Amino acid sequence: MDETLGIPHATVFANMLDGAAYLWPKTKAAMNFTFIKYRDDFDWFFKADDDTFVIVENLRALLARFDATKPHYLGFRMKPYATHGYNSGGAGYALSRPALKLLVEQLLPNKTLCPNGASEDLQLALCLEKAGILPGDTRDQLGRHTFFPYRPQEHFHGKIPYDGDPKFWYYYVMKTGFEAFSENLITLHHLKPDEIRVIELLVYHLRLPQH
Repeated sequence: MDETLGIPHATVFANMLDGAAYLWPKTKAAMNFTFIKYRDDFDWFFKADDDTFVIVENLRALLARFDATKPHYLGFRMKPYATHGYNSGGAGYALSRPALKLLVEQLLPNKTLCPNGASEDLQLALCLEKAGILPGDTRDQLGRHTFFPYRPQEHFHGKIPYDGDPKFWYYYVMKTGFEAFSENLITLHHLKPDEIRVIELLVYHLRLPQH
């Protein structure tokens, strides 16, 4: 039980199996619970993995660029398997309240529009696509990315796991080196606990001398 928000994990995911193959059913359950309980409390709803570091201040700044009264779906846009791409689940994605409302009230109940399947992030995109809700562009003004689905060093060197080709996976071209990363970076994924602690230190606890 999350004592702060009163979220009963054991109730939301009761009798549901763990593992990547079961992420879509669990995500649908979480989306339903979140909308029913918190729809009037927030303008945006954000999902990320537990090995993802999120700089919330930069996330808020990004979301401020978009009209929260309209349906939006924001994150790192992957290319394959969906006509308009899909947002990586590991990098995290945000749904505006109208997008979540449409998803829960109209799309998820319709098994034709939102069938069961593997890969929670892809299934969500295919579902939202049916209602015309497509991944938004979250790059900065210089074309640098703010959400990252793989390990920081993989993006830095322009490589991804299993010898994958970034041109196949990425909807938008990603530069290499430091130019891959926006100064308004929002998420990093596939981090070990100690790496998360180091990033926390660098982002929030170090201060440069003022000149």
